[in-house]
Amino acid sequence: MLTRSHKNQYPSPCVSISSTDMELLEWIKHTTKMGRIISKKNYNKEKHLDSFTYRVIYNDAIRLLEEIEPYLVIHKKN
Repeated sequence: MLTRSHKNQYPSPCVSISSTDMELLEWIKHTTKMGRIISKKNYNKEKHLDSFTYRVIYNDAIRLLEEIEPYLVIHKKN
């Protein structure tokens, strides 16, 4: 998706993965060697787990998509 990091910037590519499993997001960050993990605000800790978002922006997002593209295509069986 295209997002704006700041009001005065043009939209730029962004890939994000949200999860409550911090270990998964740390593995993704370690494996890809790019991006950052952001913790999300939890307004009701009694009902919800803490959640996190792995986010890659700009040229890193394009490079990540190019690297994972072969795994996203499913070939049709005859």
